Amino acid sequence: MRVAIHQEVTKLINENLLIFITEEEFSYILTTFPIVNATVKEAALSAYRKFVPMFGNSELVSR
Repeated sequence: MRVAIHQEVTKLINENLLIFITEEEFSYILTTFPIVNATVKEAALSAYRKFVPMFGNSELVSR
């Protein structure tokens, strides 16, 4: 699944970096940025929830 995602992204953007993390890991990372406004953090988490399912089974994507 990761290879397929990478191939699709590479068609759009040749140089890229894909990092596969779970929602829990992403949420934790957001807590490590104390100067970032809470509304920005919630918007980032909301975007994560929106885009992960676009790539198929979120359990496969997050492994």
